Amino acid sequence: MGYHSDLGSSATKDICPLTRYPRDEYGHLLDPFDHKDGAPVPDWNKKGTKLWNLTSPYGHLAFAVGSGDDFHCFNYATINAGPLGEFVILHAVINSETGSFIDGASYEILPANSVGEKIAVISAAESMVSNAEEWCGWNDVRHTTRGWNQAPCYFVNAVARNLFGYAFQKYSRKKDGLVSAVSEREIRHSSKRVQRIVQELLAK
Repeated sequence: MGYHSDLGSSATKDICPLTRYPRDEYGHLLDPFDHKDGAPVPDWNKKGTKLWNLTSPYGHLAFAVGSGDDFHCFNYATINAGPLGEFVILHAVINSETGSFIDGASYEILPANSVGEKIAVISAAESMVSNAEEWCGWNDVRHTTRGWNQAPCYFVNAVARNLFGYAFQKYSRKKDGLVSAVSEREIRHSSKRVQRIVQELLAK
């Protein structure tokens, strides 16, 4: 049984609480590194490679666009690939009760080390949400903000905050340190302040 060939397969037993990588039944990490020398396995991040165990859009239903019956759901994960730096997985799944199917909508592994790369990740997340909104428009599906308790761009806001945490913080004299400048509700419902922060990041 090869560690790396088991990524995304039923060989995964659980997720390591320290590294957040999947483990097999013996506790061995299923990660993108060679266990002999610790170097990243060549081409683990090439287009088409999927590390399914690190994201689960339909399993968590944390981010969604659409109605209760027909919707796109999203998830993301950050990978620290040692010498190669950090990567972000963006994952979207489409669920259609009226069409009786669940299918993958989009899956990308993108580098996130420089400011430019991080902005590209936010843009990719924005494209995923735009595609979901277009699909909803074509199929006469209305996003239920009240039902999902979130704006369609909640996923984009969360990815932006994950990559540029400082942009969502401010200095507090009372706490003598950085505190959140926006509430979770503002991120979830995309307040004007959050929209401004995200647009300023994308304009860099």
